Amino acid sequence: MHEFSLYGQIPQNEQPRLLQQLVGVTRMKPQAFQELHLVFRSQVPSGIPNIPSSGEASTKQDVQRIAKMLTANLYFVQVIGEIEKPSGTTLDDADMANNDDFRDSQKDISWYFEFKDTPDPGKQAVSGRLLSRIPIEDGNIVKFMKSFGYDYVNRYLVKGDRFYDQDTTLSLHQLYRIPEAKGNEAEDWSFAKKDDAVSLFDISGAYILHVSIEAVDGSKAELKDRASAQLLAMRDTLKQAVALTPGDRLALDTRGPARR
Repeated sequence: MHEFSLYGQIPQNEQPRLLQQLVGVTRMKPQAFQELHLVFRSQVPSGIPNIPSSGEASTKQDVQRIAKMLTANLYFVQVIGEIEKPSGTTLDDADMANNDDFRDSQKDISWYFEFKDTPDPGKQAVSGRLLSRIPIEDGNIVKFMKSFGYDYVNRYLVKGDRFYDQDTTLSLHQLYRIPEAKGNEAEDWSFAKKDDAVSLFDISGAYILHVSIEAVDGSKAELKDRASAQLLAMRDTLKQAVALTPGDRLALDTRGPARR
Protein backbone atom coordinates (compact mmCIF):
# COMPACT_ATOMS: atom_id res chain seq x y z
CA MET A 1 0.00 0.00 0.00
CA HIS A 2 1.12 3.58 -0.67
CA GLU A 3 0.24 6.77 1.18
CA PHE A 4 0.21 10.12 -0.65
CA SER A 5 0.15 13.21 1.55
CA LEU A 6 0.24 16.97 1.91
CA TYR A 7 0.92 18.80 5.18
CA GLY A 8 0.05 22.18 6.62
CA GLN A 9 0.34 24.02 9.92
CA ILE A 10 -1.91 26.71 11.38
CA PRO A 11 -1.80 28.82 14.57
CA GLN A 12 -4.05 27.81 17.44
CA ASN A 13 -6.37 30.81 17.00
CA GLU A 14 -7.03 29.81 13.37
CA GLN A 15 -8.19 26.29 14.25
CA PRO A 16 -11.92 27.09 14.71
CA ARG A 17 -12.09 28.83 11.33
CA LEU A 18 -10.32 25.99 9.53
CA LEU A 19 -12.50 23.45 11.30
CA GLN A 20 -15.61 25.19 9.96
CA GLN A 21 -14.13 25.31 6.48
CA LEU A 22 -13.39 21.59 6.57
CA VAL A 23 -16.98 20.97 7.63
CA GLY A 24 -18.16 22.88 4.56
CA VAL A 25 -15.72 21.25 2.14
CA THR A 26 -16.38 17.67 3.27
CA ARG A 27 -20.06 18.19 4.17
CA MET A 28 -19.69 16.24 7.42
CA LYS A 29 -19.26 16.83 11.13
CA PRO A 30 -15.75 16.48 12.57
CA GLN A 31 -14.94 13.01 13.90
CA ALA A 32 -12.94 13.43 17.12
CA PHE A 33 -10.13 10.95 17.77
CA GLN A 34 -7.39 10.23 20.28
CA GLU A 35 -4.46 7.93 19.54
CA LEU A 36 -1.70 6.56 21.74
CA HIS A 37 1.44 6.09 19.63
CA LEU A 38 4.07 3.62 20.86
CA VAL A 39 7.39 4.01 19.07
CA PHE A 40 9.65 1.00 18.52
CA ARG A 41 13.07 0.67 16.94
CA SER A 42 14.44 -2.37 15.15
CA GLN A 43 17.37 -4.00 16.91
CA VAL A 44 20.89 -4.31 15.60
CA PRO A 45 21.48 -8.06 14.93
CA SER A 46 23.06 -9.40 18.11
CA GLY A 47 26.07 -10.99 16.45
CA ILE A 48 27.31 -7.93 14.55
CA PRO A 49 29.67 -6.60 17.28
CA ASN A 50 31.31 -10.04 17.57
CA ILE A 51 32.36 -10.28 13.92
CA PRO A 52 36.20 -10.31 13.83
CA SER A 53 37.77 -7.33 12.11
CA SER A 54 41.12 -8.97 11.37
CA GLY A 55 42.09 -11.47 8.70
CA GLU A 56 42.73 -11.44 4.99
CA ALA A 57 41.76 -8.29 3.13
CA SER A 58 39.19 -10.04 0.93
CA THR A 59 37.56 -11.74 3.94
CA LYS A 60 37.52 -8.49 5.88
CA GLN A 61 35.79 -6.71 2.99
CA ASP A 62 33.16 -9.45 2.77
CA VAL A 63 32.49 -9.22 6.50
CA GLN A 64 32.18 -5.43 6.33
CA ARG A 65 29.83 -5.70 3.37
CA ILE A 66 27.55 -8.17 5.16
CA ALA A 67 27.59 -6.15 8.38
CA LYS A 68 26.64 -3.01 6.46
CA MET A 69 23.82 -4.84 4.70
CA LEU A 70 22.37 -6.06 8.01
CA THR A 71 22.49 -2.65 9.70
CA ALA A 72 21.91 -0.22 6.82
CA ASN A 73 18.13 -0.01 7.18
CA LEU A 74 17.03 -0.07 10.81
CA TYR A 75 13.59 1.47 11.05
CA PHE A 76 11.40 3.10 13.65
CA VAL A 77 7.85 1.74 13.58
CA GLN A 78 4.75 2.46 15.64
CA VAL A 79 1.96 0.57 17.33
CA ILE A 80 -1.08 2.83 17.51
CA GLY A 81 -4.01 2.49 19.87
CA GLU A 82 -7.12 4.48 18.99
CA ILE A 83 -10.02 4.84 21.41
CA GLU A 84 -13.15 3.67 19.66
CA LYS A 85 -16.03 6.06 20.30
CA PRO A 86 -19.12 4.23 21.58
CA SER A 87 -22.28 4.86 19.57
CA GLY A 88 -24.15 7.98 20.61
CA THR A 89 -21.26 9.59 22.51
CA THR A 90 -18.69 12.24 21.78
CA LEU A 91 -14.98 11.82 22.35
CA ASP A 92 -13.97 14.74 24.53
CA ASP A 93 -11.97 15.38 27.69
CA ALA A 94 -15.05 14.93 29.87
CA ASP A 95 -15.52 11.39 28.57
CA MET A 96 -11.90 10.54 29.27
CA ALA A 97 -11.95 12.02 32.76
CA ASN A 98 -15.29 10.67 34.00
CA ASN A 99 -15.73 7.22 32.51
CA ASP A 100 -13.26 4.65 33.83
CA ASP A 101 -14.73 1.80 31.79
CA PHE A 102 -14.50 3.83 28.57
CA ARG A 103 -10.93 4.89 29.26
CA ASP A 104 -9.40 1.67 30.59
CA SER A 105 -11.23 -1.15 28.86
CA GLN A 106 -9.18 -2.81 26.15
CA LYS A 107 -12.35 -3.53 24.16
CA ASP A 108 -12.64 0.20 23.46
CA ILE A 109 -9.12 0.49 22.02
CA SER A 110 -8.21 -0.56 18.50
CA TRP A 111 -4.50 -1.41 18.18
CA TYR A 112 -2.54 -1.78 14.96
CA PHE A 113 1.07 -2.00 13.82
CA GLU A 114 2.12 0.69 11.35
CA PHE A 115 5.22 0.92 9.18
CA LYS A 116 5.84 3.99 7.03
CA ASP A 117 8.85 4.05 4.75
CA THR A 118 10.91 7.14 4.00
CA PRO A 119 9.13 9.29 1.35
CA ASP A 120 10.11 8.84 -2.29
CA PRO A 121 13.22 10.84 -3.30
CA GLY A 122 13.31 13.71 -5.76
CA LYS A 123 11.05 16.69 -6.21
CA GLN A 124 7.47 15.52 -5.82
CA ALA A 125 4.12 17.33 -6.02
CA VAL A 126 2.95 15.28 -3.02
CA SER A 127 4.77 13.07 -0.52
CA GLY A 128 4.50 9.39 -1.39
CA ARG A 129 5.74 6.41 0.59
CA LEU A 130 5.10 2.76 1.32
CA LEU A 131 2.65 2.05 4.12
CA SER A 132 1.83 -1.14 5.98
CA ARG A 133 -0.88 -1.38 8.64
CA ILE A 134 -1.69 -4.62 10.48
CA PRO A 135 -4.35 -5.01 13.23
CA ILE A 136 -3.26 -6.38 16.61
CA GLU A 137 -6.08 -8.20 18.35
CA ASP A 138 -4.85 -8.73 21.91
CA GLY A 139 -1.90 -9.55 24.15
CA ASN A 140 1.20 -7.85 25.51
CA ILE A 141 2.23 -5.42 22.78
CA VAL A 142 5.75 -4.69 24.03
CA LYS A 143 6.53 -8.40 24.43
CA PHE A 144 4.99 -9.11 21.02
CA MET A 145 7.15 -6.47 19.33
CA LYS A 146 10.25 -7.65 21.20
CA SER A 147 9.81 -11.12 19.75
CA PHE A 148 9.94 -9.60 16.26
CA GLY A 149 13.16 -7.72 16.98
CA TYR A 150 11.83 -4.29 18.02
CA ASP A 151 12.67 -2.41 21.22
CA TYR A 152 10.25 0.04 22.83
CA VAL A 153 11.52 3.65 22.63
CA ASN A 154 8.84 6.08 23.82
CA ARG A 155 5.22 7.14 23.35
CA TYR A 156 3.09 10.20 22.65
CA LEU A 157 -0.56 11.20 22.22
CA VAL A 158 -2.35 12.56 19.14
CA LYS A 159 -5.68 14.36 19.55
CA GLY A 160 -7.80 16.04 16.93
CA ASP A 161 -10.57 15.72 14.36
CA ARG A 162 -10.87 13.79 11.11
CA PHE A 163 -12.84 14.46 7.95
CA TYR A 164 -13.36 12.34 4.83
CA ASP A 165 -13.95 13.44 1.26
CA GLN A 166 -14.22 10.54 -1.19
CA ASP A 167 -10.77 8.84 -0.97
CA THR A 168 -9.20 11.70 0.99
CA THR A 169 -8.66 11.74 4.76
CA LEU A 170 -8.10 15.09 6.46
CA SER A 171 -6.68 15.02 9.99
CA LEU A 172 -6.44 18.25 11.99
CA HIS A 173 -4.58 17.45 15.19
CA GLN A 174 -2.00 18.27 17.86
CA LEU A 175 0.76 16.14 19.41
CA TYR A 176 1.10 15.79 23.19
CA ARG A 177 3.83 14.67 25.55
CA ILE A 178 2.61 12.15 28.10
CA PRO A 179 4.24 10.52 31.15
CA GLU A 180 6.93 8.08 30.14
CA ALA A 181 6.32 4.43 30.75
CA LYS A 182 8.50 1.36 31.08
CA GLY A 183 8.05 -1.88 29.24
CA ASN A 184 4.62 -3.39 29.77
CA GLU A 185 3.21 -0.08 31.04
CA ALA A 186 3.65 1.55 27.62
CA GLU A 187 0.12 0.74 26.43
CA ASP A 188 -1.52 1.97 29.63
CA TRP A 189 -3.99 4.88 29.29
CA SER A 190 -4.17 5.72 33.01
CA PHE A 191 -2.45 9.08 32.41
CA ALA A 192 -5.83 10.26 31.08
CA LYS A 193 -7.11 10.38 34.68
CA LYS A 194 -4.90 13.39 35.39
CA ASP A 195 -5.70 16.78 33.87
CA ASP A 196 -2.06 17.91 33.96
CA ALA A 197 -0.55 14.67 32.66
CA VAL A 198 -0.26 15.80 29.05
CA SER A 199 1.42 18.82 27.49
CA LEU A 200 1.74 20.04 23.92
CA PHE A 201 4.95 19.39 21.99
CA ASP A 202 4.45 22.76 20.30
CA ILE A 203 3.89 25.21 23.15
CA SER A 204 2.40 27.73 20.71
CA GLY A 205 -0.59 25.39 20.30
CA ALA A 206 -0.28 25.15 16.51
CA TYR A 207 -2.28 22.47 14.69
CA ILE A 208 -1.11 20.10 11.95
CA LEU A 209 -3.34 19.36 8.97
CA HIS A 210 -2.48 16.06 7.28
CA VAL A 211 -4.33 15.41 4.02
CA SER A 212 -3.77 11.92 2.65
CA ILE A 213 -4.92 9.23 0.26
CA GLU A 214 -4.04 5.53 0.55
CA ALA A 215 -3.69 3.49 -2.63
CA VAL A 216 -3.46 -0.30 -2.71
CA ASP A 217 -0.73 -0.19 -5.35
CA GLY A 218 0.78 3.27 -5.56
CA SER A 219 3.47 2.05 -7.92
CA LYS A 220 0.89 2.14 -10.72
CA ALA A 221 1.18 5.46 -12.54
CA GLU A 222 -2.58 5.75 -12.99
CA LEU A 223 -3.34 5.44 -9.26
CA LYS A 224 -0.49 7.75 -8.30
CA ASP A 225 -1.61 10.42 -10.77
CA ARG A 226 -5.21 10.18 -9.60
CA ALA A 227 -4.23 10.48 -5.92
CA SER A 228 -1.91 13.41 -6.67
CA ALA A 229 -4.62 15.20 -8.65
CA GLN A 230 -7.15 14.82 -5.80
CA LEU A 231 -4.69 16.10 -3.21
CA LEU A 232 -3.68 19.07 -5.34
CA ALA A 233 -7.35 19.91 -5.89
CA MET A 234 -7.89 19.86 -2.13
CA ARG A 235 -4.80 22.05 -1.71
CA ASP A 236 -6.28 24.62 -4.07
CA THR A 237 -9.66 24.48 -2.30
CA LEU A 238 -8.05 25.21 1.09
CA LYS A 239 -5.33 27.60 -0.07
CA GLN A 240 -6.99 30.64 1.53
CA ALA A 241 -6.97 28.93 4.92
CA VAL A 242 -3.78 26.86 5.00
CA ALA A 243 -0.71 26.25 2.81
CA LEU A 244 -0.46 22.54 2.02
CA THR A 245 2.91 21.25 0.85
CA PRO A 246 4.78 17.91 0.59
CA GLY A 247 6.42 16.89 3.85
CA ASP A 248 10.12 17.40 4.42
CA ARG A 249 11.75 14.09 3.49
CA LEU A 250 14.34 14.20 6.27
CA ALA A 251 11.70 15.05 8.87
CA LEU A 252 9.65 12.03 7.74
CA ASP A 253 12.65 9.64 7.57
CA THR A 254 11.78 6.52 9.57
CA ARG A 255 15.28 5.04 9.50
CA GLY A 256 17.36 4.92 12.64
CA PRO A 257 21.15 5.15 12.94
CA ALA A 258 23.02 1.88 12.60
CA ARG A 259 24.85 2.28 15.91
CA ARG A 260 23.21 2.57 19.34
